[in-house]
Order: sequence, then structure tokens, then C-alpha cells
Amino acid sequence: MHRTWMRAQREKFGFSAKSFRVPELGLVALRAVGHRSQRTPEPFRSGRSDIAMSKKFWIKALAAVATAGAVIFPFAPPADAAYACKSGQTCFYYNSNDTGSVYLAAGLTNDGDSVWDFWNRHYTNGVNANDSVSSIVNNTPFALFVFTDGYGNGPYFVVNPGENVVGLTWVEVHHAEHDRDSGVCAWELDKRSFNDVISSASLHKPDFHPAPPANC
Repeated sequence: MHRTWMRAQREKFGFSAKSFRVPELGLVALRAVGHRSQRTPEPFRSGRSDIAMSKKFWIKALAAVATAGAVIFPFAPPADAAYACKSGQTCFYYNSNDTGSVYLAAGLTNDGDSVWDFWNRHYTNGVNANDSVSSIVNNTPFALFVFTDGYGNGPYFVVNPGENVVGLTWVEVHHAEHDRDSGVCAWELDKRSFNDVISSASLHKPDFHPAPPANC
């Protein structure tokens, strides 16, 4: 910028010399370095505007990634969703309140059906069902007898037709006790925990009662 041109502009527009003091000083500095001053290349510029643009870029990029993820997995199922036991089914759940993985006893649908060894049965997640049941749904028209031991042995608990037992920590349990008067074993009824002890089960009419063991 030439001084003569600057003076002409001041006279034309009425600017004071003071308003041009800073540019003139800058002009002197430019001349001192031989007019080699160049604008800093765009990739290396810095300042508030560049920082703001950088933030906007990353915000948009992250938003795009999040949107893409939502498109790829729009209907992700909840983990370990509870199974709703259907009509005619007998369902044994790993957790209380009919939650967690479920063992669907396909062999327990009619009077006299039995599963004598839970050790060979598994929940839908592959875990062994023996000594691990915490809640039961009996959607059959028969009474479900569950036992602490295999093959219908040991103390038992009855789940009535259509009953949902959401917890087994305090239920009415039939257990064999020696009757001193008769000298034989007889069933006694009291409340106790039946959680994580079931090893076998069978379906019978509601008026059925297993025979007590010979020895107790």
C-alpha cells in the first residue's frame, strides 16, 4: 500500500491520520522484511474460529456414527427377557418372579408325566436345571409335584393347577418323619425354603399323594 494512495484516501473520505496509524506501522514492518509476509496456509491456521469449526466437525461426525448405529440395530432385544409361560406348559425359572433363563419341561403335560432327573435338563441358556430352580409356573390342569431328590424321592412341594409360584424361599413342604406311635414314616407339613433344591417332578391329579418312604 503506497503512502500517496493512503493520503489521497484520507483526503477523499475525511479520515484522520490517527485512524491509519496502525496500518502504516504495519506497512513499515512489511517493508522491513522485504514484503515476504504471506498468509499462513489454511491447515496451520489457529484461532477461535478454527477451534469452533473443529468442534462442529467432530460433533457432526459423532452424531453421524450414533445415527448409523441406531439404523443398524433399531430393535435390539432386552438382555435375558423373561419368558411368558404358555397355556399347557410347565415352566421352571432360574430366578424368582418368573425371570432369568427358563427350563420348559416338555415332558410334563398330562397326568402321570414325570421328569425324574433334572441333571439331564437345561435352561435355555445351557445351564443345568438341577438344584437351581427359584420360581415355577404350572399352566396345566394337573398338580405339579416337585421333589428335592431324583426319581420322586425326598421332601416335596405341590404347585397347584394354574398356579404361579414367584418365589420358593418360604413354601409348604411335605417331609417324611418317623411316627413313634405307628413305627412307620408319615408325611409332615411345614413351611421352609425350597429354593435351589428341586431335582425331579411329576404331574398328578390334585388329590394324589405320594407314598411316604419306607425309612426316614
